[in-house]
Amino acid sequence: MTVRCGVISLNRPSSNGAGAGKNPASHVGKIYNLLSYQIANRVYRELDAVEEAYVWLCSQIGRPIELPWFSSAQVVLAQDAVLPDVESRARAIIQEEIAAIPKFIKRLLRGELPVC
Repeated sequence: MTVRCGVISLNRPSSNGAGAGKNPASHVGKIYNLLSYQIANRVYRELDAVEEAYVWLCSQIGRPIELPWFSSAQVVLAQDAVLPDVESRARAIIQEEIAAIPKFIKRLLRGELPVC
């Protein structure tokens, strides 16, 4: 499933916002949609106990893009795993990625990230 490309799933969290054609420097919907996908993918790749990961980023009018109003994550764990096995590392990944939003935006501007 590729949420960043607009696939709408019946049983999984999804976004109906399209990333293509939006301003990569300031369109919060584009930036957060692509970044949340990247964060979830990183959590999934780096944490063996995670079988699925979903990340939400929420903006607030007037807040800088670099400071989401809130972030949230949902993980589906492997059969014998428990949340304490992954929680601190997942939080750290989210914090690292949010701290790097200016770099992420620069990568978008240079066309280094795929946008459907």
